[in-house]
Amino acid sequence: MGSKTPGSVTPHSLPGNVTAQVPAAKNLLFDKLPDRILLIDPDEQQVAEIIMNDGDASTSNSGAQPQ
Repeated sequence: MGSKTPGSVTPHSLPGNVTAQVPAAKNLLFDKLPDRILLIDPDEQQVAEIIMNDGDASTSNSGAQPQ
């Protein structure tokens, strides 16, 4: 977390149902990798949060909590 996103990452907007459940994530983008989902701060081009596919999640200063 906090590192710049690699050039190989193609961020996408979060689906509306996600931002409805987690309003703090409204301004974040995401990219899905094989083993995790990256939430990306588009202004800073930094990883704001990493959500592991196995259900473990790390938190960040973004205030967004995966559900």
